[in-house]
Amino acid sequence: PNARCEVYREACAYAACLEHRGDCALAIAAVGQPPWYCPEPTVVQPCNWDSTRGGDPSLLGKSIYQLPLLPVDQDFPFACAAGILGSADPTSQSSSACAGRCPAGRQCPEEATFKALPCDAGHYCPEGTSVPLPCRAGTYSNATDLVAASDCTDADPGYIATTGATQQTACAKGSYTNTSIVTKDSCTLCDSGTYQDKSGMAACKPCEAGTYAASE
Repeated sequence: PNARCEVYREACAYAACLEHRGDCALAIAAVGQPPWYCPEPTVVQPCNWDSTRGGDPSLLGKSIYQLPLLPVDQDFPFACAAGILGSADPTSQSSSACAGRCPAGRQCPEEATFKALPCDAGHYCPEGTSVPLPCRAGTYSNATDLVAASDCTDADPGYIATTGATQQTACAKGSYTNTSIVTKDSCTLCDSGTYQDKSGMAACKPCEAGTYAASE
């Protein structure tokens, strides 16, 4: 696990010390002058910042990899979760947040994903997507960068689109669909006495004189 390199000090005994614990954590020498006081460093330190012991004072304030003090029955490092973007940048490897949530319009489907993939066609990918969400019935899209359901395209009158469709499909002859139908995921057969001899139409036509059409 990563931790910030700082000076671990003995417990504070003064109010001024408590107020300036952040300053004391980055100060190498113990300061005994008013208006604040830094206690002596503890024996155990999180990193070797002490130049008198071969350490490097420039490490103070930086994130470092800190080995566990006790045996750990786990494998390090941990994989960034699905839906989270990984990175090779050490500044993005200090917590389970990794490089942040997968960008909107992209997907991070597996653990340890460090390169976000395009969203699937017929789907949309809000921020943090591990599994793309399908365009709802009556809408479609062949784009691979949608971020919300509203980005999907409504099917035209006379056409339908099933859930997750990448293109709209024309209603066959003898059926129709129009804007008055809330969910255009299936075509409606023409009623008795009406017909439609073309595909992709939004209404049926009344039978002409001397003809008839029975509903199926």
